[in-house]
Amino acid sequence: MQALAHPTRQALMAAVRLAGQLTATQASALAGESPTACAYHLRTLARLGFLEEAGGGHGRERPWRLAPPAGGGGQAVTDPVQSTVFATPAELRGLRAQLLALASRYADRVDPARRPAGAMPVELVTFIRVLDVAGLEAAGPQEQ
Repeated sequence: MQALAHPTRQALMAAVRLAGQLTATQASALAGESPTACAYHLRTLARLGFLEEAGGGHGRERPWRLAPPAGGGGQAVTDPVQSTVFATPAELRGLRAQLLALASRYADRVDPARRPAGAMPVELVTFIRVLDVAGLEAAGPQEQ
């Protein structure tokens, strides 16, 4: 989670998620960082399993895409859950309320007597923030 707390990495993950794939040079214009810094952060995100090379290109012109979920898409229950949505402020308030209501279903398990067998403490972290990816919407999704 510490790797995703970095604002540049958050911006890069959002940009790749919206575009489908990006090179460090393309990402630099969206993230407001140099191509060199973006290349470093993209490689770090790939090393941590969040991104993978999309094939083709070299160096900073190498495209990156989201990596598939670990464990074949269902075994690793603590994988990050990330999604980019387009919503109005009112819709976001509703989404936040729904997320809080969903999480509150487990709140009474602070009492050990209420925990089912195998229950473990889990930190659920949700960021709801407006993305600053100027120009990405106009470009539209890229082919993968």
